[in-house]
Amino acid sequence: MSAAVQAPDSTSERILQAAIKELAEHGFAGLRTDRVVAAARCNKQLLYYYYKSKAGLRDAVLERMVSSSVPQWEQLEGLGLVDAVTVITESMAAGERQWRRLLAWEGAEHVIGESEIVLEQVRTRAWQQMVRVFESAQADGTLRESVDARILALLFSLMTMAPDTLPQITRMVTGREASDPTFVEGLVDTIRFLASRVVEDVRS
Repeated sequence: MSAAVQAPDSTSERILQAAIKELAEHGFAGLRTDRVVAAARCNKQLLYYYYKSKAGLRDAVLERMVSSSVPQWEQLEGLGLVDAVTVITESMAAGERQWRRLLAWEGAEHVIGESEIVLEQVRTRAWQQMVRVFESAQADGTLRESVDARILALLFSLMTMAPDTLPQITRMVTGREASDPTFVEGLVDTIRFLASRVVEDVRS
């Protein structure tokens, strides 16, 4: 953790886990160190010793989110479009929902042209792996060249995250919670179906 003293003992980890939960529930603007230290069973002096500031704590949470997502992106290497989309959807469905909630808060509080995107370059490289899946499909002739591969990659990525970032709409539209196993199974199957139709369309 670049924003914290390099001593990942149980206290610093408790603080980090409490901050992850706090940020997922209240967002960056709603972050309260009083709640974090209460949940972590420590004092503010220790929080600031390890993370220096609220911004440092936020950065450490995002660093953990990024590092925990690396394996799912690495799985995409060498896969075709349909399999890659299926893998990323299944990985996200099985992963930590709090990360997707955190992304929703980050997006809601982002001001275009003003707000800094924490770890933007590192995170961009990760998301670009999804873009490369669609660009590779165009290169091998399984995706129409007239389609914007980046926009298509964005749309499929958003489909995997939307149910958890907008759980109220998920329930109103489907009558089920985003965490419902039957809903998750249906989501994975539907996204795979849509990906296969994109490929079928160009081959027809």
